[in-house]
Amino acid sequence: MYRYIALLTYLCIVYVSQTMPIGPSEVVYYYEKTDAVHYLMHLFEGNERLPFLLLSTVNFILFYKLSKFYLESHSDRYVALSMFMLLPGIVSSAILADQSSLGIFAVLSFLLAYKHGHKPLQIAMLLLLFFVHQTSVIFFFSLFFYAIYRRKEYLIVTSLLLFSVGMYVYGYAVEGRPSGHFVELFGLYAVVFSPLVFLYFLYSLYRSALDRKIDIMWFIAVISLLLSMLLSFRQYISIEQFAPFVVVAIVITVQVFSRSYRVRLREFRKRYKRMFLFIFVTLVINSALLLQHKVLFHFIEPKNHFAFRFYQPKALSEALKENRIPCVHTSSKKLQYQLRYYGIERCSEYILHSYPLQDTKKIDVYYENMYFGTKYVSKINTFAY
Repeated sequence: MYRYIALLTYLCIVYVSQTMPIGPSEVVYYYEKTDAVHYLMHLFEGNERLPFLLLSTVNFILFYKLSKFYLESHSDRYVALSMFMLLPGIVSSAILADQSSLGIFAVLSFLLAYKHGHKPLQIAMLLLLFFVHQTSVIFFFSLFFYAIYRRKEYLIVTSLLLFSVGMYVYGYAVEGRPSGHFVELFGLYAVVFSPLVFLYFLYSLYRSALDRKIDIMWFIAVISLLLSMLLSFRQYISIEQFAPFVVVAIVITVQVFSRSYRVRLREFRKRYKRMFLFIFVTLVINSALLLQHKVLFHFIEPKNHFAFRFYQPKALSEALKENRIPCVHTSSKKLQYQLRYYGIERCSEYILHSYPLQDTKKIDVYYENMYFGTKYVSKINTFAY
């Protein structure tokens, strides 16, 4: 059953990735930044997300291969794979163009190379992570502690060197006045994992420590998680900086459950099975709402929808074209980039407003017959349209 859930999830990810309008963060990568994400987006003009979808497909395969070192049965591996694919954070990284899929690829590749004892590939993946993920210093910091714990001299030297160079090149700012963001970060992790899965994930890490079944994945996940939580007491933490190093450890959750489930007699397994099914169903529901998010537009105010910033600029660009307005100027840089992506260039002749002014033209915005708000356009020097 779980392999079919994984297949269905993948098909939904492909569909949403290819049909969802480009987002505000993506256009910044596309037009402004000059990192790996920028160049990957320009590989396939007109289908900028395809490289990240292909990379996520490889990530799913790598995760399944890695799960063989933690789970004995094929059924357990498909359970782990389906949970991994259904995590909201993984779904979003597979759909959108950002650093997460690159970071996850490098981490999974490194872990597989480590499990197979392939040192040159390990070094290569660490170097790749260094160049594609600016917060890779967090990973090297975690890896350094594991290397000390296991007395892996080559990893001690490599991780310490990359951490030092990374801090010099990228740095990691710990500054400003202390401000508590712990609860906010905890909530963001709950969103990335889904709430119940995250709670069981935390229990799994704790249980693995009690059973002394800790390995390189456990170290990376726990230290990255604890470091983010510790820093959150002082400053705002971007979840994208830490999530790629934590989510891959979801296989430990399935491993802990599988051990707890199978050591019990059949008549005592029902409670564990019901608990797991309940957690899994909530994960499916959360991911289904994310993948089928367009349905929610019919039940809530569009501007309150989390995907409003993706769909409204595309609908606005079509409305502007219908009104023969080829270009506009707006105060929002991201909106300006999104409009540019859809063929509305920036100019000083037309000004876009969110509220009516004297002699402005009203532009009603609709997406698939759903009202997405009203914008107003004024023309400089002359207001005769």
